[in-house]
Amino acid sequence: MTEKRDALDRFPRLRYELSDNALRDFLADKDWPKAEKYRDSRNNGWSFLPLDESRRAWERRYTPRQWNKMREWFTREPWE
Repeated sequence: MTEKRDALDRFPRLRYELSDNALRDFLADKDWPKAEKYRDSRNNGWSFLPLDESRRAWERRYTPRQWNKMREWFTREPWE
């Protein structure tokens, strides 16, 4: 599932507010780097900070929240 599809499933109102460019701009915001664009000869995507660092940065930027029990990012193997 793509990040955009996940966001749209969780927050239907984004269907009208979220574009690929808006998601890219949010992820690549230089004032608060969350992710770096990743490319190789077969794949394009994003590389994120470790999950615990990402959550701490989110809470500093926005507000504390209750997180799920996940401790690491779920990743796919390159062949998936």
